[in-house]
Amino acid sequence: MIRTLSGLLIALALLIAWPTATFASSSLIGIGGEVTEARHHIDIKLRGLIAEVTTTQSVVAARDTAEAVYTFELPSTAAVTGLTVTLPGGKSTKAELVDASAALRTTPAPEGTRADVALLRQIKIDGRASTYELRVFPVSARRAVSWSVRW
Repeated sequence: MIRTLSGLLIALALLIAWPTATFASSSLIGIGGEVTEARHHIDIKLRGLIAEVTTTQSVVAARDTAEAVYTFELPSTAAVTGLTVTLPGGKSTKAELVDASAALRTTPAPEGTRADVALLRQIKIDGRASTYELRVFPVSARRAVSWSVRW
């Protein structure tokens, strides 16, 4: 009985998270070199009628350092609520939400810090789905970079 109930809850969460299969479309490309996915994990938590979904992915470059460009769709009713990027060596950084004009402005990184390693932006909105683009740099050969997107 408990297994059946938990299976039903997971199926319900997936229906809430992805009402149709079209929302599962995504693509991963490398700029400056080939990038491949090493790991992909999805965590779904139900909070009443709301599902909180976190997708965690790890990628590596084939040979040279490259930039990963990951494009994905979410239901138009979903909202991205978090992004964390973990670099090789385990150092994690959480995203700061800014408007589009601030994201495109180039400002020097404060002394003692590194430049931004990722940019997540909404690039298309239609009636049923929103398309997002995540750009992560640097992705090194044989050293995984991970990101978690929460929505």
